[in-house]
Amino acid sequence: MRISSNTQFIASNYSLNSNQARLASLNEQLSSLKRINRPSDDPVASAQLINLGQSMSRNDQMMINTRTIESTLALSEEYLFRGGEVLQSIQNLAIQAGNASLTDEDRSYLRTQLQEQVKGLVGIANSADGQGKYLFSGTKSDTPPFELTLEPTMSIQYKGDWQRQDVAASASRDIAITEPGGLLFGASSSVADPNKPDEFSAGNELWQALARFDQILADGPKGMAKPGPDGETVMDNATPPAAVLGADGKPLQFKDGLPRLDANGAALLEPVLDAGGNPVLGPDGVTPLQQAQTKDLPPTYDESLAKTIEGLKDGHEQLLRSHTSIGARRAEVETLSKTGEGLDVQYKAAVGQLQDLDYVQAITDLNMAITAMDTTQKTYKLVSELSLFKYI
Repeated sequence: MRISSNTQFIASNYSLNSNQARLASLNEQLSSLKRINRPSDDPVASAQLINLGQSMSRNDQMMINTRTIESTLALSEEYLFRGGEVLQSIQNLAIQAGNASLTDEDRSYLRTQLQEQVKGLVGIANSADGQGKYLFSGTKSDTPPFELTLEPTMSIQYKGDWQRQDVAASASRDIAITEPGGLLFGASSSVADPNKPDEFSAGNELWQALARFDQILADGPKGMAKPGPDGETVMDNATPPAAVLGADGKPLQFKDGLPRLDANGAALLEPVLDAGGNPVLGPDGVTPLQQAQTKDLPPTYDESLAKTIEGLKDGHEQLLRSHTSIGARRAEVETLSKTGEGLDVQYKAAVGQLQDLDYVQAITDLNMAITAMDTTQKTYKLVSELSLFKYI
């Protein structure tokens, strides 16, 4: 095999270029403090870094979402807490309204307080976040959820929708950050049957009880049915008044608040009917009257007030259940946030293992490369000076 000086020159030149490339690579690593600066440095590790980068980006977004969710739920929780305090004050007003010594003027003062408290409660139900989005309108966050009217009668109506706005808190979990106000407070203050104003519907007890409370304070005991005096005979409105006979032909007597008296103090009466529903005529050819059936009687002030207090209690419990639900979601978000922080640490550690530079090793390699480069340069110089003409 014949080796010419040209072959030695080419080999020396290749070694020189290789050492220059090695030095450049090591200098780049030490400048960037990264082991991999381009995919060609380590194709397998580069692919792993791309996957880790995508995972980190998703996790970063989830962490941003959890902060948004936690902030919104904390705000909702605070407003519901304040709403509960207002509702407790209203319940205290209802208890005060049961005092038999109150005058009509006193009840008027209580009604004024009630309406102001209701304004505050509806204001809380219409609360918005820092961006002006209503918290309790469902997904209609640009629409105030509740509309309040005080005159001629109190009316509260829900104007939002019944959907929740969900935000991804993790790759597998979406959490609602808004609540339909109709589920929290109720949809309407209107009762199903106006003739039965104290029969509140499930889920609407709060608004219906508030509207009823306002109405009975306006009417007062004098404007509603009231119990008659126990032991006294029920008299009709004839001139002169005559005792009212029951179905057994004997005079009716007031007992345990029955029969009732209307706002004018007259007994609430109805004809005596037979099994077929036809009026029964007395011996004198006149239909005897009897106390109206209890189920058809208008409620007394005390009965309506008792139902109102019960409705306020049910509405308060409904609010507390929603408060608890929001609190549970907030606790879950805190857990997911901590999980995201843990994943972030793990991802960064994995990236560090793949990409971080071993400074000691890199400096050692650089010194060796410099030595090799120096040797290569000297060899190249000697080889380039070889010539047979020097020996002629």
